[in-house]
Amino acid sequence: MLNFRSTYILMFALVLSVAFIGCTKADPIDETLGKVIAAYGGKKNLEKLKSYRQIWAIKSMMGGAAGSESRFVDGDKRLRVEVVYPKSAEIRLIDGERGFRVSNAGMVDAKGPSLFAMKLQRLRVSSLLYLLEKKQFLTLSEVEGFTVLSFKEGELTGNYYINPKTFMIEKFSGSFMMGDRQMEFIAQYSEFKEVDGVVMPHKELKSAMGITTAEMTLRLTEFVEHGDDIFKLQ
Repeated sequence: MLNFRSTYILMFALVLSVAFIGCTKADPIDETLGKVIAAYGGKKNLEKLKSYRQIWAIKSMMGGAAGSESRFVDGDKRLRVEVVYPKSAEIRLIDGERGFRVSNAGMVDAKGPSLFAMKLQRLRVSSLLYLLEKKQFLTLSEVEGFTVLSFKEGELTGNYYINPKTFMIEKFSGSFMMGDRQMEFIAQYSEFKEVDGVVMPHKELKSAMGITTAEMTLRLTEFVEHGDDIFKLQ
């Protein structure tokens, strides 16, 4: 039988165990990210998004022209976007902290608002796994029925609006300040479908500063390794 001293020690150990369990409660950001990553296919499948290519059909809301957009994503550092319309074409490339734009007028370095906008696009198309590495820049809130995961680093703010029932990201809002004016870009996502184990939206509705600019429809996704030539502009 247990004596008084043994009983006291056992009860003290139980109290410590309960206190320890309370102290190790799951972090809300880790918990939210874990559920979102699981909903999109899990870590193993999302590894495929570290290098991929997509082709989107574009319907411009600024005149109705039809075009296409090709995206070449390489980690969270390099992104090449090719936008083609019947009467115009443009290449946008960002590699680390440098960005470039190429059009019929030639190539220019992207600076200021142009570069920030490219960084926001790179942020929203990068694998969700990169957010795990940037936890120190993340906060969590509730806005209009959404669970909002916010990323803030330097000039950029990115907000991921998560449906708390499905854990799908239904909207991304990215912004930066230009003087005393906030520049905001929004992408709304729908028609979520699985592609080789990865769940992704097949529709995007894009807007800038409150004006709807384009409706995008996903036509092709390839999980491929890109050569360095893709991210060089000749």
